[in-house]
Amino acid sequence: MSPPPRLTHVVLPVDDLARALPFYERLLGVEARFRDGDRWAELELPGGLRLALAGPSEQAAGGQPCLLLRGEDLDAARAWLDAAGAVAGPGAREGAHERTLVFADPEGLRHLLAVR
Repeated sequence: MSPPPRLTHVVLPVDDLARALPFYERLLGVEARFRDGDRWAELELPGGLRLALAGPSEQAAGGQPCLLLRGEDLDAARAWLDAAGAVAGPGAREGAHERTLVFADPEGLRHLLAVR
């Protein structure tokens, strides 16, 4: 049995990654640990949580801040989300680095599940 998905990132949508990234690096006192052009950047925070900045092409949660959970198996993670009361979208999106699935919490806020 696969372990449940775990929270790895808080994702902030940004219109201009080149402008936003230096701001968050200075604000938080850390440098980006990963950047994919103007699409995505990650800053690792103390405790292992990461802040991700999502450019316009990577805002899968409708342009709102969201949580990103990572799982090992898409079917098992979807079953875990269903059992938790989440409403998952109809299908996973194939991305450059992983497959993602948008899901909503009981308040209607959209979040992301990712598997590799």
